[in-house]
Amino acid sequence: MKCNEVWGGVCIARVEPPHWSHVSAWTHNTHPTVHMRRALAGYLGISPEMLEYLAKDLEVEVRLEVAKNYACPTAVQEQLARDGHNGVRRMVAWNHNCPPAAMEHLAIDSDLFVRRELASNPVCSPDVLERLAGDLDQYVRQMVALRTSNPALLERLILDRRVIVRQAAADNPNLPQAAFAMWQLAHDHT
Repeated sequence: MKCNEVWGGVCIARVEPPHWSHVSAWTHNTHPTVHMRRALAGYLGISPEMLEYLAKDLEVEVRLEVAKNYACPTAVQEQLARDGHNGVRRMVAWNHNCPPAAMEHLAIDSDLFVRRELASNPVCSPDVLERLAGDLDQYVRQMVALRTSNPALLERLILDRRVIVRQAAADNPNLPQAAFAMWQLAHDHT
Protein backbone atom coordinates (compact mmCIF):
# COMPACT_ATOMS: atom_id res chain seq x y z
CA MET A 1 0.00 0.00 0.00
CA LYS A 2 1.38 3.39 -0.99
CA CYS A 3 1.14 6.10 1.67
CA ASN A 4 0.10 9.46 0.27
CA GLU A 5 0.13 11.26 3.63
CA VAL A 6 3.59 11.42 5.13
CA TRP A 7 4.53 13.68 8.00
CA GLY A 8 7.98 13.73 9.52
CA GLY A 9 8.93 10.72 7.40
CA VAL A 10 6.09 8.65 8.89
CA CYS A 11 2.93 7.53 7.17
CA ILE A 12 -0.01 8.95 9.10
CA ALA A 13 -2.78 7.92 6.71
CA ARG A 14 -5.43 5.45 7.78
CA VAL A 15 -3.59 2.17 7.66
CA GLU A 16 -4.27 -1.07 9.40
CA PRO A 17 -1.99 -2.81 11.86
CA PRO A 18 0.98 -4.30 10.80
CA HIS A 19 1.65 -1.29 8.50
CA TRP A 20 1.81 1.10 11.42
CA SER A 21 3.39 -1.26 13.92
CA HIS A 22 6.79 0.30 13.20
CA VAL A 23 5.28 3.67 14.17
CA SER A 24 3.95 2.32 17.46
CA ALA A 25 7.48 1.38 18.44
CA TRP A 26 8.35 5.07 18.86
CA THR A 27 5.02 6.74 19.52
CA HIS A 28 4.53 5.50 23.05
CA ASN A 29 6.69 7.81 25.14
CA THR A 30 9.98 7.16 23.37
CA HIS A 31 9.94 9.58 20.45
CA PRO A 32 12.46 12.36 21.08
CA THR A 33 9.72 15.00 21.03
CA VAL A 34 6.22 14.96 22.38
CA HIS A 35 5.33 17.31 19.52
CA MET A 36 5.26 14.48 16.99
CA ARG A 37 2.93 12.38 19.13
CA ARG A 38 0.71 15.41 19.80
CA ALA A 39 0.51 16.16 16.09
CA LEU A 40 -0.40 12.56 15.32
CA ALA A 41 -3.05 12.52 18.06
CA GLY A 42 -4.68 15.67 16.69
CA TYR A 43 -4.72 14.53 13.07
CA LEU A 44 -8.29 13.78 11.91
CA GLY A 45 -7.11 11.18 9.40
CA ILE A 46 -5.34 9.03 11.96
CA SER A 47 -6.55 5.47 12.39
CA PRO A 48 -8.75 4.55 15.36
CA GLU A 49 -6.12 1.99 16.40
CA MET A 50 -3.46 4.68 16.59
CA LEU A 51 -5.75 6.94 18.64
CA GLU A 52 -6.38 4.06 21.01
CA TYR A 53 -2.65 3.57 21.34
CA LEU A 54 -1.89 7.29 21.85
CA ALA A 55 -4.64 7.54 24.50
CA LYS A 56 -2.31 5.54 26.76
CA ASP A 57 0.60 7.96 26.35
CA LEU A 58 2.21 9.13 29.58
CA GLU A 59 2.32 12.74 28.35
CA VAL A 60 -0.83 14.69 29.19
CA GLU A 61 -0.46 16.85 26.07
CA VAL A 62 -0.80 13.78 23.85
CA ARG A 63 -3.89 12.50 25.67
CA LEU A 64 -5.41 16.01 25.46
CA GLU A 65 -5.06 15.93 21.67
CA VAL A 66 -6.62 12.46 21.50
CA ALA A 67 -9.56 13.63 23.65
CA LYS A 68 -10.13 16.68 21.40
CA ASN A 69 -9.96 14.67 18.17
CA TYR A 70 -13.43 14.31 16.62
CA ALA A 71 -12.31 11.02 15.09
CA CYS A 72 -11.66 9.54 18.53
CA PRO A 73 -13.49 6.19 18.91
CA THR A 74 -16.24 5.86 21.51
CA ALA A 75 -14.35 3.30 23.59
CA VAL A 76 -11.30 5.58 23.76
CA GLN A 77 -13.40 8.57 24.81
CA GLU A 78 -15.03 6.49 27.52
CA GLN A 79 -11.55 5.48 28.71
CA LEU A 80 -10.34 9.11 28.67
CA ALA A 81 -13.44 10.24 30.59
CA ARG A 82 -11.85 8.42 33.55
CA ASP A 83 -8.35 9.84 32.98
CA GLY A 84 -6.46 10.98 36.06
CA HIS A 85 -5.87 14.45 34.59
CA ASN A 86 -8.82 16.85 34.77
CA GLY A 87 -7.74 18.62 31.56
CA VAL A 88 -8.11 15.39 29.60
CA ARG A 89 -11.57 14.80 31.08
CA ARG A 90 -12.48 18.42 30.25
CA MET A 91 -11.54 17.87 26.60
CA VAL A 92 -13.70 14.74 26.45
CA ALA A 93 -16.59 16.80 27.85
CA TRP A 94 -15.89 19.49 25.22
CA ASN A 95 -15.78 17.03 22.29
CA HIS A 96 -19.02 17.16 20.28
CA ASN A 97 -18.70 13.42 19.64
CA CYS A 98 -18.66 12.63 23.36
CA PRO A 99 -20.57 9.36 23.82
CA PRO A 100 -23.56 9.17 26.20
CA ALA A 101 -21.80 6.80 28.63
CA ALA A 102 -18.89 9.24 28.95
CA MET A 103 -21.32 12.13 29.46
CA GLU A 104 -23.07 10.24 32.26
CA HIS A 105 -19.74 9.68 33.98
CA LEU A 106 -18.53 13.26 33.47
CA ALA A 107 -21.78 14.70 34.85
CA ILE A 108 -20.69 13.57 38.31
CA ASP A 109 -17.01 14.48 37.89
CA SER A 110 -15.40 16.03 40.96
CA ASP A 111 -13.89 18.84 38.87
CA LEU A 112 -16.42 21.63 38.34
CA PHE A 113 -14.70 22.79 35.15
CA VAL A 114 -15.33 19.37 33.61
CA ARG A 115 -19.01 19.69 34.50
CA ARG A 116 -19.11 23.27 33.16
CA GLU A 117 -17.60 22.12 29.87
CA LEU A 118 -20.09 19.28 29.65
CA ALA A 119 -23.05 21.58 30.34
CA SER A 120 -21.90 23.86 27.50
CA ASN A 121 -21.49 21.00 25.00
CA PRO A 122 -24.19 21.47 22.33
CA VAL A 123 -24.78 17.72 22.05
CA CYS A 124 -25.21 17.12 25.77
CA SER A 125 -28.15 14.77 26.21
CA PRO A 126 -31.37 15.87 27.93
CA ASP A 127 -30.84 13.28 30.68
CA VAL A 128 -27.38 14.63 31.45
CA LEU A 129 -28.64 18.23 31.37
CA GLU A 130 -31.34 17.25 33.87
CA ARG A 131 -28.71 15.74 36.16
CA LEU A 132 -26.53 18.85 35.82
CA ALA A 133 -29.50 21.11 36.67
CA GLY A 134 -29.03 20.00 40.28
CA ASP A 135 -25.31 20.79 40.34
CA LEU A 136 -23.99 22.84 43.26
CA ASP A 137 -22.15 25.18 40.86
CA GLN A 138 -24.29 28.08 39.68
CA TYR A 139 -22.45 28.34 36.35
CA VAL A 140 -23.22 24.71 35.52
CA ARG A 141 -26.89 25.37 36.27
CA GLN A 142 -26.72 28.59 34.22
CA MET A 143 -25.45 26.66 31.17
CA VAL A 144 -28.21 24.10 31.63
CA ALA A 145 -30.80 26.88 31.80
CA LEU A 146 -29.48 28.36 28.56
CA ARG A 147 -29.30 25.04 26.69
CA THR A 148 -32.19 22.86 27.79
CA SER A 149 -35.35 22.52 25.77
CA ASN A 150 -37.21 20.86 28.65
CA PRO A 151 -40.02 23.22 29.83
CA ALA A 152 -40.42 21.47 33.21
CA LEU A 153 -36.70 21.82 33.89
CA LEU A 154 -36.84 25.50 32.95
CA GLU A 155 -39.78 26.04 35.32
CA ARG A 156 -37.60 24.63 38.07
CA LEU A 157 -34.54 26.68 37.10
CA ILE A 158 -36.53 29.95 36.93
CA LEU A 159 -36.92 29.53 40.71
CA ASP A 160 -33.20 28.95 41.35
CA ARG A 161 -31.61 30.75 44.29
CA ARG A 162 -29.02 32.41 42.00
CA VAL A 163 -29.90 35.36 39.79
CA ILE A 164 -27.70 34.27 36.87
CA VAL A 165 -29.52 30.93 36.68
CA ARG A 166 -32.95 32.58 36.83
CA GLN A 167 -31.93 35.09 34.16
CA ALA A 168 -30.62 32.32 31.89
CA ALA A 169 -33.88 30.41 32.27
CA ALA A 170 -35.84 33.58 31.49
CA ASP A 171 -33.74 34.10 28.34
CA ASN A 172 -34.43 30.57 27.10
CA PRO A 173 -37.18 30.62 24.42
CA ASN A 174 -38.40 27.19 25.62
CA LEU A 175 -39.57 28.58 28.95
CA PRO A 176 -43.38 28.28 29.09
CA GLN A 177 -45.11 31.64 28.75
CA ALA A 178 -46.90 31.27 32.10
CA ALA A 179 -43.62 30.69 33.96
CA PHE A 180 -42.05 33.65 32.15
CA ALA A 181 -44.99 35.88 33.10
CA MET A 182 -44.68 34.83 36.75
CA TRP A 183 -40.94 35.56 36.63
CA GLN A 184 -41.57 39.00 35.10
CA LEU A 185 -44.20 39.79 37.73
CA ALA A 186 -41.85 38.82 40.55
CA HIS A 187 -39.09 41.01 39.13
CA ASP A 188 -41.17 44.07 38.22
CA HIS A 189 -39.91 46.74 40.58
CA THR A 190 -41.57 49.76 38.98
